[in-house]
Amino acid sequence: MEANNDKVNMIHGDTQCTILVCTVDDGVTVAQLVYEDFISNNLNVGFENLSKPNAACSVRRCNVLVPILTARFEQTPICRGALEEARRLQKPIVPVIAIKDWRPEDWLGLMIAGCTFFRIFDKENAYKPLFDNCRMMDLRFSTEVACRPVPSQAEREKVEFKALKEKIEECKGKLQAWPPTRKPRTLNILTDRHPVRVTLDEP
Repeated sequence: MEANNDKVNMIHGDTQCTILVCTVDDGVTVAQLVYEDFISNNLNVGFENLSKPNAACSVRRCNVLVPILTARFEQTPICRGALEEARRLQKPIVPVIAIKDWRPEDWLGLMIAGCTFFRIFDKENAYKPLFDNCRMMDLRFSTEVACRPVPSQAEREKVEFKALKEKIEECKGKLQAWPPTRKPRTLNILTDRHPVRVTLDEP
């Protein structure tokens, strides 16, 4: 199936997966590293090299897109089409920069602005200990979080209502009667009201 996406003639693939790792030739090594790590941790992941002739991208059939960003990726029209399609469909994007001392510019820089991205160049860099984890673990965790469904407005309101109801029940247990009785109040003009005198200095 072909679709025109901002003048990009993109062929849509049929790979059904939760996570889609997409790359071009100069990012294949890092993409394969990410793919194998996700597979070994029982994640439902697909892999597509968009450099191939008549390459198809299954961005419509995934939940999260993990693009492996390189200079060639930035120059490949179908890659731009894939990311624009992901944004149009409001699919989470978890980018990986695979080239050392390189940063995306032009359309790609704008596309990932605001995204948390990860710099992974090789296996040593991916698994080098950083405090109590590593870059690959951080990438995997962020991708798993992105896979979680976003609750609807109605679902969020339901959770908030339940929390408020529990708070009310907690307050009820601390009171002798519900609703609490209003405290009687009598108004004594002589004791409750006093005149206020204000003295202003003359100019």
